[in-house]
Amino acid sequence: MSSLAKQLKQLQIPGSLPSTATAKASKKASLLFESKEAADIDNETVFSIGLNGLEELKVIEPAFSTFDNSLFGETSKSLERALQSKDVNEKLDKHISKFLQYLSPYFLLKPAHKVLEWLIRRYQIHVHNVDSLVTCILPYHETNLFSRMLQLLTIKDPSSKWNWLRPVQKAGSPLSKTAFLQHCVSGPGFLSFICEMVKEGIALEGIPPSSLRVLFTFYTSTVVGVLDMLPKVTEKFLSQLLPYLLEGLKSDLPEMVASSYMITAQLCSRCNMEETLVKSLTDSICKVNCILIIKMMITVKNINQSIKTIFSHLFLSVSMYMYSV
Repeated sequence: MSSLAKQLKQLQIPGSLPSTATAKASKKASLLFESKEAADIDNETVFSIGLNGLEELKVIEPAFSTFDNSLFGETSKSLERALQSKDVNEKLDKHISKFLQYLSPYFLLKPAHKVLEWLIRRYQIHVHNVDSLVTCILPYHETNLFSRMLQLLTIKDPSSKWNWLRPVQKAGSPLSKTAFLQHCVSGPGFLSFICEMVKEGIALEGIPPSSLRVLFTFYTSTVVGVLDMLPKVTEKFLSQLLPYLLEGLKSDLPEMVASSYMITAQLCSRCNMEETLVKSLTDSICKVNCILIIKMMITVKNINQSIKTIFSHLFLSVSMYMYSV
């Protein structure tokens, strides 16, 4: 075993982790430049581009200053992931994941492209942080910029979560809304992934709700689109969606509540709901909006038998609310 191999083993670094220092000089992955052109641009120049993008982003959203040292500090210019310990790389991954969550609402802006150029060059996020990167750009799947970024990703391995995007990557075209929704329908776990994106976005510290509008819009259009495309809304699907929906209806964020209202309306038009489900939804909604309850009454199963129960739930909930204010 060579001395270098022994050192890598001691550091517990996977042997497949490539070093940016030993990468082929003829081509380099890049969002802003063609691969051959990028190979002629040194790291110092790319760092300056990225730093400039970060400064522009901080004017829009001061929370980006959190990453001044962790990802854009002077020491990052000489950092080699392949020579870092497992713990250091895991910590770096957390910083990158958080940064990409912050960046997602601004992905279409030029400053975002600049910082991504540095993250690609220095940290090889297109290889080592594919999940976080796709999460960042997924709301823009119908754009050419999404297609451009997709070209850089390492998703050839059939075991990759994103291998299903391989045909789109080969075609060099955006991911159509229909194809995206079809994947959500065929893989229910993927819809849960979209719902979790929203939860994680809301949980981010230092980001104003207004910055999450893109995420809320993406979430709403996706779930409504899936409900429209499903041949039948099954109990399994409901059990998957309802926890997120009920949580959204109780959210302190008006944007999230509005999203949940629209999804609930679409859900009402697609399935016959049992009494217990109606009660849960009406309890969550009636404090601020009765329109959806009326729609529930129109679409609920066995309306003649259920309408009295619905009105009793509505009256009780409103009465409790009025008593509490």
